This record gives sequence, C-alpha cells and structure tokens, in this order.
Amino acid sequence: MAFLQDLKTILKMHKKFYIVYTNIFIGILITYACFAPSFLSMLGSDSAEIAFSVIGHALTYSTFIFLYPLIGNTPGIKNPKRFLVLAFCIKFEITVIMDLCGFFPGYNNFIEDYEYGKTYFTVVILNMPGVGSTFYYPPACSLFWAFLYLVNPWRSTLVFRMEMMIFDLAIAWMILKISQLKELNLPSNAITSALILYTFSAIQLYVLLFYQKPDYFEVFLTLIGVYYTIKKRWMISAFVLMFCGFYKIYTFLWIAGMILFFIKKKDWKSFRSFILSTLVSGFCYVAIFYLIEGFFFFENLLRFGWHFTIWEAAFNLNWSYYLKYLNVPFINFLPPILILVVLFFYVFKKVQTIDLTFFINSTVITLIFYPSINLNYMIWLVPFIGLNFVSHADQYRKGLLSLDIVHGNMDMHIFAWVILLGYASDIDVKSFSGEPVILVILLLRAMMIVPLLVGLYFFLGLPRNKKKI
Repeated sequence: MAFLQDLKTILKMHKKFYIVYTNIFIGILITYACFAPSFLSMLGSDSAEIAFSVIGHALTYSTFIFLYPLIGNTPGIKNPKRFLVLAFCIKFEITVIMDLCGFFPGYNNFIEDYEYGKTYFTVVILNMPGVGSTFYYPPACSLFWAFLYLVNPWRSTLVFRMEMMIFDLAIAWMILKISQLKELNLPSNAITSALILYTFSAIQLYVLLFYQKPDYFEVFLTLIGVYYTIKKRWMISAFVLMFCGFYKIYTFLWIAGMILFFIKKKDWKSFRSFILSTLVSGFCYVAIFYLIEGFFFFENLLRFGWHFTIWEAAFNLNWSYYLKYLNVPFINFLPPILILVVLFFYVFKKVQTIDLTFFINSTVITLIFYPSINLNYMIWLVPFIGLNFVSHADQYRKGLLSLDIVHGNMDMHIFAWVILLGYASDIDVKSFSGEPVILVILLLRAMMIVPLLVGLYFFLGLPRNKKKI
C-alpha cells in the first residue's frame, strides 16, 4: 500500500509531464499506424523487416521514458541488495525469453565481434595460419573479445547475453559499494537515486536488453578503478584505469586529469605514488600488447586514429565530425586538441578534489568534442550520474530531459522514418558527394546534435545553484 501511495504521489507531481508526453506518444503511434504500412509494403522483405524492427526499437525506447519521473522521486530503498538482485532477475528472465524467441537486434554486431575475437585469438595470439581482421579494436578490447570466444566456443547468443547480464549485475554491485564510501560522504538517499536511474534509464534498458554491448565490461572496470581511486589505493587504481584506457580512451583522460590535479595541489606524495603506479602499469600492458601484436600495436597507437570516426554512420556523428567537410589541413586534430585544452582548464580552474563530479565532467568533456558519438556511449555516464544525482538534482533532470527524452526520441524516430522511406543505405555518409538525400540526413543529424550537447552541458557538474532532492 505504501508503494502504491508513493507512486500515486509521483504521478500527481508530474501530471503535466504525463499529459504532454502521453499526447506526443499517442501522436507518434497514430502517425506510424496511418503511414507506416504503405511504406513497408513498398520495401523489399529484408528492408521491411529492418524498418519494422527499428520502429519497434523507437517505440520501446519511447515507452521507457514513462518511467523517468521515478528517478529522484522514489522513497529510500530499504534493502538495496535485494533491489539490485530483483532487478537483475527480471532483466535476466526478459533476456532469456527474448533470446529463446529469436529476438536479438544486436545479433549482427555480436557475430562480427565474436569472429573478431576468434581471429584475434587464433591468428594474432597463437600465430595460426589465417587472415586477420579488416578492422582494429584497441588491444584490451581485443583481449576481451578473445576471452568471450574462449568461454563461448558454441557462438551461443544466449551465453553471450548472460555474460553481459552478469556484468550488469556487477555494475549495480559496484554502484552500491561506491555509495558506501565514507570518503565521498554521499547523502543517505544517493544509492536510491543511483539504482533507480541505472535500472530505469531508457538508454541503459535499451542497450542492455536489445544489444548487450561489451561496454558493460568497461563500465564495470572503470567503477572498480574509481572505487580504489577514491580510497587512494594508487597502484590498484592505476592498474585498472590503464587497462581501461587501452579499451576505451576516455579513461586515459581521467589519468591525465588526476596527474594535473596533483601538480596543481602540490600533492607530491600522491603524485609520486600515482605516476609511478601508472608508469609501471603502462609499461606492463605495453609489453604484453607488444608480445601479442608486435610493432602493429605501436603502428596503430601512433596513428592517432581516435580523432575522427571510422564508421561514418549518421547516427554516430557529433558536431566536430562536420569539420571534415571544410577541407582545411590538419583540422581533424582540432577535436582532440580541444578536449585536452578544456580538460587542462577544467582541472586547474574548477577541480577541488577527485570525486564523482571529476569523473563525470572529464567524460562529458570528451563526449562534447569527440566526433563519433551515439546513445550507447551514455552508459559510461549513467552509474556516475545516478550516484551524484542528489547533489545536482535540478541540472541532471534537465540533462535527462534534453539528452534522453528529446535527443534519444528524435534519434530513434527520425532514423526509423529514414529507413522506412527506403534510405537505409544513405545513413552511411562516408561517400558523401552532395546527394540531396544524404545532405538532408546530415542536416537532420545536425539538428539532433543540439539537444545532445545541451544534455551533456547540464551533466557538467560545474558550480550552479544546487537544490537537493
């Protein structure tokens, strides 16, 4: 009864949101019902199946948005461990049912990455005869896919999805552990906001249930690294974060920011311990990766390939990608330069301690300028945003409104209509040469980037008028 009463109170508090959003959602449903069938009938069977699936994704994402008023408004969770286990069991059962029914939208990505892991293990690590992969993942990511191949030789989608679910549970467990750190002195209701956001975030649910991205392993490791960083266990912190950096580059920026902070504060004891730990960890990883990949590792490291996206699909683009079309020499180096300059300014002017806000802001700075970005990247932030929600409630709600609700919905539904209208192949914009359709798609994406950037801005934990919930 108490839960129903709390739910009733939340519904009353957000009556205007539900009235407006329900009408928008009904309008979207009516639009699809009136026009989608005729367009589907004009597509080939394969294209129609893809379009129907994407429409389903978009509507599912939009449905998840109805849960957002729960974030930051639910009463304290009396037993967080029971909650996270119950949430895991429900998601686990849904995933099993979806897989047994043959529903796995991320299947093609899984097969591609699984074969990459198989090739990496057999051809690169064991030096067996064979043809190497046509694309390159960072070495830590490659090792992870090789591991997934070894523990799943049957290439079972169910086994893979269960593995990602285990990492999902591990992330929730680390959120609980971090919330209990005395060094952070988080409010008592911080764990409630963190678990509610992590459980009911539309982005989190969408990526976990539909695609089971391997980023969950990375997020789990970063939480371990942050846990030991807050506890000032520098050796473990550096060892974990350096590995994460060879998986996704944004954690290298965390390391750089921490070193700059120690210099700024003249905390030479922490500086010596952390930089020594970083150098030792880095040398060990480089030696391992060199033994595995040889000079090919250094070749890819020195290519600086992260300054522009390789997979130039329209839903991957950020504002800085458009610099490519200016044809200015070396303009492709502007985004990484901006990231480093803004990070330097942020650390020296704003950072007073290494806390959750530091890790959130360092990641957001990367995402604001990075040319290749999509909704999947947001799962890097969700656990940290949840833990910090109580202290930044107003601005984080604005961030969720702009990024998750507006940008996420726009992304899903606009690209659903692009595919529905038969322009699926034009989403690949790498061969852009002025065709009207691709130009329109690029303009649509440019419009969608605005709420993305606004949302990221509100996630920046810079000093503002804070209002606790």
